[in-house]
Amino acid sequence: MRKRKMKWILMICCLICTMLFCITVNAKTKVTGPEVVAIGNKKYMTLKQAVKAVKKGQTITYLQDDCYEEAVVLDKNTSYTIDFKNVQTFSLKDALLGKIIVKKGTVTVKNGKDTSFEVGPGGKLIMQKGKFGSLKNSGTTILKGAEVKGIRNAGGTLESQNATVTGTVTVVGGKTIINKGTYKIDFGLKVQGGTVLLKGGHYLNKAEAVNSYANGKVIISGGTYEGMVRNSAQMTIEGGTLNHGIVNSTNTAGKLLIKGGVIKANGYALSCGGKGATDITGGTFVSKCGAPIMITDMKQTGHVSIKKAVLRTKPGYERGAMWVPKKNNENIYISKENILFYGTSRLICE
Repeated sequence: MRKRKMKWILMICCLICTMLFCITVNAKTKVTGPEVVAIGNKKYMTLKQAVKAVKKGQTITYLQDDCYEEAVVLDKNTSYTIDFKNVQTFSLKDALLGKIIVKKGTVTVKNGKDTSFEVGPGGKLIMQKGKFGSLKNSGTTILKGAEVKGIRNAGGTLESQNATVTGTVTVVGGKTIINKGTYKIDFGLKVQGGTVLLKGGHYLNKAEAVNSYANGKVIISGGTYEGMVRNSAQMTIEGGTLNHGIVNSTNTAGKLLIKGGVIKANGYALSCGGKGATDITGGTFVSKCGAPIMITDMKQTGHVSIKKAVLRTKPGYERGAMWVPKKNNENIYISKENILFYGTSRLICE
């Protein structure tokens, strides 16, 4: 009887060991198996091997997670697609997150999972729907429904037709065009250089939505901005809705031109003056509890010119629709006959 029990115990132990061995093998095969990607029915051990073989218009499809020692460089001068199939890529030299460098060709990517990209001057990247990591662009990048964790445009052309962006976004050169999308950006959109055309989109950071400084140039023609918009470089407002006001720096010679749009704030919708140059030829300025426009003492070559505008404040606010300094106001030009104001019987208070 005792020998029989021992026999059963040994059989059970052997069965357990066999099952553990199979599970271990399967787990290892899933991560380090030889065939990572495929083009049609042809399978390849690495993405780089597949790129060498890919032909114009073909799709490279991921079969499983991929781990490589360093960033993968794509330098084949043709157009193709990489479908990540929501698998994870890892790079040992890039904080365990996959990184791909597009040096040549036109590469379309979709269904990603945290893979980051760097686009060189000779490369073009089209990012379709998928959850990707960070993006650094020096070539050409088009976002078509992608989710991206941080963007830096270093000098190329970046166009967001529609995207969801988190993290930080910095523009230091080149041309950036945003047509549509949701941008929950830490510290707001920073424009240090280059040209940024904001045609649409929803900017959710309530502290600061856009900040143009140094050599930045920003043109806003659409979109909704929940945070403050700041300018100390060059900015034009043609449209859009700014829900937290705009400041043209009084300490630097920033140039601000407002042609249209709706600019709102709890306090001053626009604060300007000092060394800055502010020209207003249109637009609606709304304050919930005070004067919509605040002009500080003018300094050096700064000026403020208001040729046409609509000013709205809360009904019964009789201190005036616009604060103008009593002193240092030589460079302030106001066309009173072309300014409509509501909520107060006075246009100017000093």
